Amino acid sequence: PIFKPGGAVYEAIAVCLGTALQIRDFTTHLLESLELAYQGVGSGVGSGMGSGVGSGAGSGSGSSSGPRAGSESIGGVFKKMAPFFRLYSTYYEHYSNASEQIRELRQTRPAINAFLSEIEATPRCEGLSLAS
Repeated sequence: PIFKPGGAVYEAIAVCLGTALQIRDFTTHLLESLELAYQGVGSGVGSGMGSGVGSGAGSGSGSSSGPRAGSESIGGVFKKMAPFFRLYSTYYEHYSNASEQIRELRQTRPAINAFLSEIEATPRCEGLSLAS
């Protein structure tokens, strides 16, 4: 194996990359929630923009004079998601160590360097290095 599970290198990289994936998922959910909240705020009477207003289950009132049923305010979204912003500090705390471990591996293990260089050259990476 490239990394020994339980070793310092493995742990540093695993924490950093695992947290990065959690941050990606959190950010996606945050942006989707903010979009819904924004749409709810702008969906008043006669706006024609709130296609979901009054169309949900249990919305028999027929009123479209306010935000969508079940939508949150933008502030409410941030309040609900505030604890998850800690992911960024976890990532930051481990980034330097993981980055240094990867840099050392690239210098000392040509096979790892070749593998990472090949991955970084793919269109999906858009010319960015692993450290980006």
